[in-house]
Amino acid sequence: MRQQWKLILTIILIIFIVIFALQNTATVEVDFFFGTVEAPMVLVMLLSVLLGVIIGLLASVAAIKSNHKSNKDLQKQVKQQKERYHLDISEKDKELSSLRSTIRDLEQSHKNALVYDEIPAETEEADFSNTETIEAESTTTDNMTEATEIE
Repeated sequence: MRQQWKLILTIILIIFIVIFALQNTATVEVDFFFGTVEAPMVLVMLLSVLLGVIIGLLASVAAIKSNHKSNKDLQKQVKQQKERYHLDISEKDKELSSLRSTIRDLEQSHKNALVYDEIPAETEEADFSNTETIEAESTTTDNMTEATEIE
């Protein structure tokens, strides 16, 4: 559909140019620095327009090349930024994994510490009762030694 509109507009433009040319067939003198030339008015106007378009295109080509170079430089910068971003992300992922591992280790050691804290408490009670038993035995032995000495 868009191509059809372009074709229609092109045909309308060509029709206007032909009508303009048919209405401006008079001969005119064009003075240059080095001489004078006689030519149909339509030819002088069309050549003037054509010369203006060429000059405009040449001027815009320099700007287009400059913009193209700037575009390439910006694309390089974007690519470098993306690479730096991906490297930063991978470093952060490694750091995050390391921190998660550390957290797991700390949680595990904390659980082990809790279990270890419970075990010594029972052992201390048992050791304490053993100490009482040992002291009782020691007292009994001392009493027996005294009784033996008395006899």
